[in-house]
Amino acid sequence: MQYFIFGLILIFALSTFSNESFAQNYQPYDGPLISLGTDKSIYNPGDTVGIFGFVKQADNTSLIAIQITGSNGHVIATDNIPISSDGTYSYKIKATGDSWQTSGIYMITVHYVPTNVGADITFKFVNNTQSQVVPEYGSVAYLVLAFGLIMIVVFPMKIKTILFSK
Repeated sequence: MQYFIFGLILIFALSTFSNESFAQNYQPYDGPLISLGTDKSIYNPGDTVGIFGFVKQADNTSLIAIQITGSNGHVIATDNIPISSDGTYSYKIKATGDSWQTSGIYMITVHYVPTNVGADITFKFVNNTQSQVVPEYGSVAYLVLAFGLIMIVVFPMKIKTILFSK
């Protein structure tokens, strides 16, 4: 108990006589900030992917560089988007073509070109038209079926003969 009280007094003394503060060294970021969003979180083939965002303190003559990457890591699209006078930007792309075949998580990355400040977001792409591979188990399936039939037919008969044999 004595050590506990001594520790509290020591902490109080050190905090009282210390002149440094973490808040004194804090410098708020005044540069451009960027936001990014999509109109949905899941897309299917043929859907239009709506992308939008806002750049704080943007120069409306600058551009937003956008890149869309598929779930396999391949780049689907890249473009430069103009920023409107109110700092907003938007972009639409149709989920069609050879690049939009694989279901999975896709990523959108944007960069404010003058400062390279960026953001990214992911969305899910579901291609229900992909061919589905149905596994064939062969002999394992036959073994499971045979075991199930034995358990259903033979096992109850054995139980009846054991119970009623007396």
